[in-house]
Amino acid sequence: MTTSDRDQANAGNAQSRLDVDFFRRTLSDSLAVLQGRETAIRKDVRSGLNSDSKERAVQLENSEVLNALSDDAHEQIQAVRHALDRLDNGQYGICEECGDEIVEGRLRAYPQTVYCTPCAQSRSA
Repeated sequence: MTTSDRDQANAGNAQSRLDVDFFRRTLSDSLAVLQGRETAIRKDVRSGLNSDSKERAVQLENSEVLNALSDDAHEQIQAVRHALDRLDNGQYGICEECGDEIVEGRLRAYPQTVYCTPCAQSRSA
C-alpha cells in the first residue's frame, strides 16, 4: 500500500467515525463569528481620527492593536475555511504532516486543526 493509498484509507475511516455535521456546524458558526469580528475591526480602523492631538495619539495606538487583531482574525478565518474544505474533500481529521488520524477530542477542542497532537508538539518545539 502506497503512502497515498494509506492517506486515502485513513481519510475515509476518520471521517466516517466523526460527526461530520457537528464539525461542519461548529466550523460554520466560528466562521460567521470571525467574519463579524473582522468586519467590526475594519470598521473601527477606518473610522476618522479625532482632531484633538492627545485623543489622536490614543487612536493611533489603538489602530495598531486593531490592525493586529484584524490580521489574527483573518488568519483564523483562513484556517476555518481550510478545515471546511478538508471536510468537503474527505481529508478532515487527518494530520497534514504524518497522515495519521487526529483524535476527536483534539478536533472538538480545536476544530480547525490540521495536525495530530504529536506533530503539533514537534512543530512548536
